[in-house]
Amino acid sequence: MERLIEQNYQVCVIDPEGDYGPSEGVITLGDRDHAVGINKVLSILEDPKINLNVNLLGIPLADRPAFFGQFFPSLRILRARTGRPHWVVLDEAHHLLPIEWALSEVLPSDLGETVLVTVEPDHLAPAILSLVDVVIAVGPSPDKTLSRFSRVSGHAIVWPEGLSYKPGKAVLCFPGSDRPPFSMSIIPGSRDRIRHRRKYAEGNMRYNSFYFRGPDGRQNLKAQNLTVFSQLAEGIDQETWLFHLHRGDCSRWSRDAVKDPYLADQTERIEQRSNLDPGETRNLISHLIDIRYTLPK
Repeated sequence: MERLIEQNYQVCVIDPEGDYGPSEGVITLGDRDHAVGINKVLSILEDPKINLNVNLLGIPLADRPAFFGQFFPSLRILRARTGRPHWVVLDEAHHLLPIEWALSEVLPSDLGETVLVTVEPDHLAPAILSLVDVVIAVGPSPDKTLSRFSRVSGHAIVWPEGLSYKPGKAVLCFPGSDRPPFSMSIIPGSRDRIRHRRKYAEGNMRYNSFYFRGPDGRQNLKAQNLTVFSQLAEGIDQETWLFHLHRGDCSRWSRDAVKDPYLADQTERIEQRSNLDPGETRNLISHLIDIRYTLPK
């Protein structure tokens, strides 16, 4: 997205989980306390110099497909009239275009310059996947990603012999063409960003939440994000805190659920220090979370 902005393209990001957060050159509209109005979005996009991030945290998860169903036709009219926004990015696209949603009334024959970002390609509506021209599979299992896409979209994709995941590489595929998937290099971003930072700090991590249960499971205190984790860590009894600290639960959660290796490594060092009293370990871990995830107001 940074490169599109640098090249003076107008970009509109539809962001269901509030992951992008503040970004240079981008206006964010909406937050968890304020639902986004369609007319307000369209009026802002009338200015070609503005790049817009539409945050849908204020709209309940179940209502987001309906919102998108109302918004997308108006956006298509704007693009037909002005040619803008040049690019539309649908983050967490499976929340906006779920597999069970009927798309016949809003689905165009051509999406135009649109990027669908998802970790669940097989949760997207098949009708929308059939319009995809290019698939870029990132992460350690690109073969599985393309297989999931192929199964739902109906595009036959044959994984070529000898192609495998390599760090710093992605796999590119043109569905419907005879060209097999191939590897390409990823150009690193110019900023150090933590993916999903706001969701981990303030949102609801659902099944990836941390639970303070203590010895023998006597408690069941749920921390659905890092902010709540710090608050609970400050108030729970010492026995419960030390139970999780000595087992390495805090660093394991940071690594596996929050997916922040730096936070996990630093937390693990604190867990392993025997010269700290319990209060110091709580303060140090909370401070780590605060300086890494607290967003500017």
